Amino acid sequence: MSTTKHNLAPVSTLVLEAPPSTSEYGKPLGLVGQIRRAYLSISRCRDLIFAPYGVTTDQYTLLNVVNNRGEIKQSELSVIMFTDANTISSMVRLLQKKGLLTRTPDPSDNRARLVKLTRSGVQMLQYLSRDWAPMRKRLSDCLDNENGQIALSILKQITAEMTIERTGHLESLQPAHANGTARKRTTISLQHKR
Repeated sequence: MSTTKHNLAPVSTLVLEAPPSTSEYGKPLGLVGQIRRAYLSISRCRDLIFAPYGVTTDQYTLLNVVNNRGEIKQSELSVIMFTDANTISSMVRLLQKKGLLTRTPDPSDNRARLVKLTRSGVQMLQYLSRDWAPMRKRLSDCLDNENGQIALSILKQITAEMTIERTGHLESLQPAHANGTARKRTTISLQHKR
């Protein structure tokens, strides 16, 4: 597959509209609203930077994870990226179609697929990382103090507390019907490695 050259200049100035800091009722956002607002601000900024390359924030993250691992089972990407397997599968197929990564059968388990960056994928990741670097630095500067470290620690604790690790945990939280029987509920099991 041919290597595509991307001669796009880095984005130096961004004009973004921040998500609202109040609810639709005019009340200040609570903790979850503020976390979501921060996430959306970062995500929108990344999407704007990555748009000229035709890559999304999630695709950039996937390319980074694969690059850091060298080669990784597709199923492991779901766990690491905290994303469902269908979404990962779609992203992998799309990035493979763009020539940014390859998928090959795992020699130790033919049902599993190994994902690896192509040369074009490595090059694309370099461009994306270069263009994201100034904003990443600004974000790091916001967190590079005692309050920032406390905020990161709290976010890690929230993630750990909100992560459902045990199958059946949701059922124990479901109220029973009036006749005393538990409602039938689909179990959602999210995995989170600590």
